[in-house]
Amino acid sequence: MALVYAENKRPNSDRDVIQELDANVKEDCESATPKGLYYAGMFLWLLGRNDKAREYIESWIDLTSGKHANAKKAGKYFDEGLKEKADVFALMGKAHYYEYLQNISRALETVNQVIVRFPGFLPAFIKKMKFLLTLQDWEQTVDAAQRLAER
Repeated sequence: MALVYAENKRPNSDRDVIQELDANVKEDCESATPKGLYYAGMFLWLLGRNDKAREYIESWIDLTSGKHANAKKAGKYFDEGLKEKADVFALMGKAHYYEYLQNISRALETVNQVIVRFPGFLPAFIKKMKFLLTLQDWEQTVDAAQRLAER
């Protein structure tokens, strides 16, 4: 999926390559593991392709649907996922859930957990900067931006 996206963004993209990659994606989806589908859904969701991502992962879509009942259900799904182990995407989902509830302090706390447990996961640093900006904590925002730039 990422290759199809990247090829589409190139100034002189090759339609034959895109068609071949699309065919590979469709073929891979038929035999993908649940984790693979989860990552595909995350990728599409991060691109803002909620319609397509729904095919891959339901709870993230519920969270971003704008409907409170769906978002509440998604929050419960993320809690269930975190009972087994600290999964990066479940934690990020929980952070988004807190953001939806406008509880930015809890969202920031959750993103900080992601950064500690998964220091190579750059989207957590980006979310942290967004939350710090929302809280108008300029000094920490600059620190977070510098840490991200170093990576």
